Amino acid sequence: MWTLAKYITIIIWVVLFSYLREAIGVPNNIYYIIIGFPLLLGGILLLEYLFEKKIKT
Repeated sequence: MWTLAKYITIIIWVVLFSYLREAIGVPNNIYYIIIGFPLLLGGILLLEYLFEKKIKT
């Protein structure tokens, strides 16, 4: 159950991040690679960590 919730949450995070990037108008160039990609990856890793902690307890 928690693994399904984890994957659904990660998918929602990626879709929301992509939508907000388009809505704000961030160009798909070096700034996106330097700033946007680490934020996206950091958010995914944070969600993984939070769900891993929740699953173990």
